[in-house]
Amino acid sequence: MSKIPAFLTGVNNLLKSHPVCFTNSFLIALSAGGERIFQTVVFQCPKDVYTAWYYGWIFLFSPFFALFICAMVMNNTFWLHAMVANIERTIKTPVQRMLQKACVKTFCTSLVVPSTWLFVSLLDGEYVACSLSKTPDDKSSLDYQHFKAMSQMCGWAFLVLVIVVGTVCTCYMRCCDKKTYLEARYASVYTSVEDQVLEKEMQEKAQIVAQQHVGALFESNMPAKEVWDKIAKMDVTKDATTNYYSPLQKWSSSKV
Repeated sequence: MSKIPAFLTGVNNLLKSHPVCFTNSFLIALSAGGERIFQTVVFQCPKDVYTAWYYGWIFLFSPFFALFICAMVMNNTFWLHAMVANIERTIKTPVQRMLQKACVKTFCTSLVVPSTWLFVSLLDGEYVACSLSKTPDDKSSLDYQHFKAMSQMCGWAFLVLVIVVGTVCTCYMRCCDKKTYLEARYASVYTSVEDQVLEKEMQEKAQIVAQQHVGALFESNMPAKEVWDKIAKMDVTKDATTNYYSPLQKWSSSKV
């Protein structure tokens, strides 16, 4: 029985040491499983050839772009560089600066889940066969099976291409990095630990400050109607020079 806690401890340490790898693996598995469910439950190829052409391509590429956009929006690195570019008003082309900084890492990271969806969809072959086959309603026809096989070959070719490009880019970035292997590893570990410490400190500091402002609002039991109206009318978005993050904080600070 003592081997079970040791095994769980080992798994926990492995998860902590490689969080990005396990997160991507989980998302890849979720994307692959989601595609299978989506194809089985939702996808119904129409009998009309003209409609089937659009139907298959839309089902193939719409989830790809939707997953990619969601991954970009949920990527903190993307918003970090976007906000930096927005703050540095003196630069003539802030959008270009944002893309130069965030494009490579953020773009590649955001393509992991969509690429999995595209690979599994091509390997399944139903979407491409539905779009290109002259008999989309007959899955047993030679025409349908031909395009399904072509889709599966394209899927494997796409996977090989992604692996080759990813390997070349990784080797190039590591060879051009001036840091040694241990130094680069330490920098990665430090960045991860710094984010955890920063998140913890921000939570604690925000808790203290929020309690102060909420306490100022309810210091006389129930605030008057005029106070509620005044807080609701306050705008904290126009003045970028002040450190007010909510109307309640601005109202409480103006009371002092």
